[in-house]
Amino acid sequence: MLIVVISALLYAIPMLLLIRMALEVYRRNRYSSLNKIAAISFLVAIIPYIGNFLISWVPASYTYPIVLGLMDVPSFFLMCFMVHFALRLTGRFRKMSKISVFLLCYGSLVPSVVLLLPLSWFSVELIHRGPWEIDKWSRGLQFLTLGTSVYAMSICLMLLLVGFRYVKRYDLQLKRKQIRIMCIGYVMTYLWGVFFSVFDEAHDLLNTINYPDLAMLSMLWFGYFLRYAVMKYDFLPSINQKYQMLYDLSPVSIIVVNQEGIIVDLNPQAAQLLECLPNELMLEPIGKFVGEENTMSGGAYYQTLPVECSVITRSGKVKSVKTESHDMIWRGDPLHYVLLTEMKQDVAADDKVQYLVEHDAHTGLLNRGSFLYHLENYLVNDSFQAFAVILLDMDKFKQVDAALGYGAGDSLLKHMADLIQQTAPRSALISRIGEDEFALIVPAISNQQELESLAQSLLDVCNHVFHFDGKDLAVTASMGICLSPLHSKHAEDLMQYADMAMYEARSKGPGDFVIYEPSLRQVEQHRYLHSLGIKKGIDEEEFVLHYQPLIEMQTGHIIGAEALIRWVRPGIGFLPPDAFMLAAEDDGSILEIGYWVLNRVCEQLKGWEQEGLSPLPVSVNLSKRQFLDPHFLDRLEEVLERTKVRPAHLCLEIKEQTALLDVYLTCQIFENIQNYGVKLNIDDVGAGFPSVFLLHKLPFDAVKLDPTFLRDMLKSEMDQATIHRWIALSHSLGKRVIAKGVEEFEQWELLSQLGCDEIQGYFLSKPLDAGNIVRFMNQKLASV
Repeated sequence: MLIVVISALLYAIPMLLLIRMALEVYRRNRYSSLNKIAAISFLVAIIPYIGNFLISWVPASYTYPIVLGLMDVPSFFLMCFMVHFALRLTGRFRKMSKISVFLLCYGSLVPSVVLLLPLSWFSVELIHRGPWEIDKWSRGLQFLTLGTSVYAMSICLMLLLVGFRYVKRYDLQLKRKQIRIMCIGYVMTYLWGVFFSVFDEAHDLLNTINYPDLAMLSMLWFGYFLRYAVMKYDFLPSINQKYQMLYDLSPVSIIVVNQEGIIVDLNPQAAQLLECLPNELMLEPIGKFVGEENTMSGGAYYQTLPVECSVITRSGKVKSVKTESHDMIWRGDPLHYVLLTEMKQDVAADDKVQYLVEHDAHTGLLNRGSFLYHLENYLVNDSFQAFAVILLDMDKFKQVDAALGYGAGDSLLKHMADLIQQTAPRSALISRIGEDEFALIVPAISNQQELESLAQSLLDVCNHVFHFDGKDLAVTASMGICLSPLHSKHAEDLMQYADMAMYEARSKGPGDFVIYEPSLRQVEQHRYLHSLGIKKGIDEEEFVLHYQPLIEMQTGHIIGAEALIRWVRPGIGFLPPDAFMLAAEDDGSILEIGYWVLNRVCEQLKGWEQEGLSPLPVSVNLSKRQFLDPHFLDRLEEVLERTKVRPAHLCLEIKEQTALLDVYLTCQIFENIQNYGVKLNIDDVGAGFPSVFLLHKLPFDAVKLDPTFLRDMLKSEMDQATIHRWIALSHSLGKRVIAKGVEEFEQWELLSQLGCDEIQGYFLSKPLDAGNIVRFMNQKLASV
């Protein structure tokens, strides 16, 4: 039984290696015909192993059909693919007709036709080797196979020699290395196969173990050199390999040229733009596809490429494009990325786009950007005298769909827009600036009594019973008003004052209005307003979480994400944490925000788990107040028990300064957190003794480097040395190192060389909502 297992492994291992190499080469660049031919070659090379193994198990009457169908014919096809690969590799014969390519590459199949004839020259004899039966080919069959391989090998070497001279002329260093490697591979494959085919006595090394024909191992030699040439010496940088899908599916046409302006790679969008197949563009000068008015002489065409120019497609059509170029060094060769974006000449489409840019899609009113533009014009135009800025916010708008059904919210927005347009003066400028917020500019306001009358008229129509699909709902609105030039002559101040007045109106009760007074600017009122806004934001689900992927440097896999809170403030839009977190720390509302984030992340983790998605550990930032809150550990335990989330999927991050406030208390809290099974990171670790102390004394899992080091690391050798020192120290203590704020390829490359474990930043992905982070993960998995 052991002998059978060993024999099976001797056949299975080469086949598994060939399958692995086929998948690896194909995934490297699935749009490249060269990679496709290489992958097919690997798969075809598996078939003779299957035939060689079956001969020892099937009756003698099936021997010749197996040799013919599973060994001889696949071998002839493999030789054809070898010729085809050599032809495509050089790029010298791109203009050869399809018929000529077929005859040259697949002419090796012609001799195989004689195998179908009942000739005695071609036969297979079974001989016994221990308990096994192996095939022994007749001399006629051996010489036919040998002659065909000599023909195929001669063609391959001739093609490679001609191709080498061709690429040498254009100074294509990587292509020359590819051809040199393949020449060695073809010669090694041929010599190995011929030796063990002619001197088949060398096969009888062992009598008890059934092992593959040694001549067939030449296929592994060929596979090794083929994989090496395709994987190591291609024109795509390694970062693009990990994000191949982004490169291939990019809406921008990307062309890679060398110093001579010769195209060495391009994405499918570029081939589509020029109406050519990718193979037809490879190794062609880029200037060939540019209009005569833009053509430059010499090899440095890409350096003088205009920002806007025209390209000529294969059909002769001229297209206007915008261009952008970037230099890079890849494996010692200077290359240049040329980005082309087609300029559409559709006036009607441009007008429609311009309308959508300026107007709200649901109501047809001006949007926030247009409103602010007109407000600035009112302020700089002396012909406009006093005018009012009115902000009108609908109370509890998020409950409309829940109360009346899907679509009720959109219908109410359109209805409110109509009511405001019917009630406001004809000279008023009306806009929808937020999800449930409208803004008006009302010129020529002569006195406060007139303003109050207008405000009450607007509220009278806005505070009403809304009918939708047979259901009724009482609708109210709150309104804030300020005046120019009485209160300010600056647009930003006017919007802020009207917003403060609106929140003051909301605090008095629904369906009211307030005209701004300077007393509202008091610090206490601002804090109250901010706290009220946060509470309203949480109650009405104005806060959302985005997740920024965390990438493992060694594998390129997504291994986690950081949860980042955003405030979708009505009338303002997305507010990053910096816009409200400091104020929230001061007034204590940061606790409510922090526990909301913790609860929402755990619910999202459990939701992903229930949907059957791969686990994605998520890190949550703890504020100083939340970390030192005496009830924090109880709240954490309650959230974990209620959501039933796996604690190992949650990671808490504490800033270095917070951890140093009370090191003894910090150690206690850290130990309690880790007892729950939750992971811990130290964030914004910087230079100096405190960071060293943290690494040695506190129990945690990873450090996140202060992003200020990354900003100047490409120019500052001191920052590079500092980063390398912390990475080495952290690794010596068993801690992982995370770099955040990575925005450039050069940063990624340098961090990889310095040994950083994980990175996050806009270079890899911006923060994504829950749905898009899952799609991003799936795209990454599909491209691996």
